[in-house]
Amino acid sequence: MRCTSLYIWSIPDDFGSPCTAEIVLLLEDAEGRISHRRHVIDFVPFRHDDLADSIRAAGFTVRDDSFQEDGSFYAIAATAT
Repeated sequence: MRCTSLYIWSIPDDFGSPCTAEIVLLLEDAEGRISHRRHVIDFVPFRHDDLADSIRAAGFTVRDDSFQEDGSFYAIAATAT
């Protein structure tokens, strides 16, 4: 089976408004028949500082944080306190 993925992003201008990511998987079986699966993910964006504050408020200690202002990806490692 072959699979091709399609991502459709709906991101409003207002930072605090909900966003939607639609993931459509196009599946082709051995006989060439095409089917699809659609998955919708609704989410609200957050800022790095808000995430770190929420982690601490939940009782964790941030042990490592790779955030850089100009980066496109980061990770935060935390442990229970």
